[in-house]
Amino acid sequence: MPERLRQLVGICVPLVIVASCSRQIPSDEKARAGIEQLHQLDRIASLSDKADELEKLWDPEGVRIQPGRPAEVGQQVIFDNDKRWEVKPGRERTRCGVMEVQDLQIDGDWAFEWGYFSSQVEVNGRTETSQGKVMRVMRRQRDGSWKFARVMGFPETNASAAPVSRPCR
Repeated sequence: MPERLRQLVGICVPLVIVASCSRQIPSDEKARAGIEQLHQLDRIASLSDKADELEKLWDPEGVRIQPGRPAEVGQQVIFDNDKRWEVKPGRERTRCGVMEVQDLQIDGDWAFEWGYFSSQVEVNGRTETSQGKVMRVMRRQRDGSWKFARVMGFPETNASAAPVSRPCR
């Protein structure tokens, strides 16, 4: 190797190593902690049945997909639909919500999880319990927090199709 090339390699390689090491990449642990904080906010907001609280969970470009309905595209559309539901007379009231994440994968500013859920609502004095499956994609926000970017959930009539270990009862 020519002397000049060896000198450049001797200078450049350490600089590249220092530059790549000094770049602050959020750790997997930090990402997991931020996602767990989103999960906690989701539990609180879901039990509140308040559109204003639920809105805080969504990325501005969020998409919610539910059976029997068109996809809801954008945080504002999701909020508007939640607000209409919130003021609807005789609507259900959430009494219990359990989410059991089966797998979480983190790739940079994106995270992907799937799991089972169980919920219990009160409708006109009657209690209804359900269970189902969910797939969620989360995006890290500029402030470092995590929000839901894509959520697809659907209920199951057969409890064995969504085996929640501690379902709502």
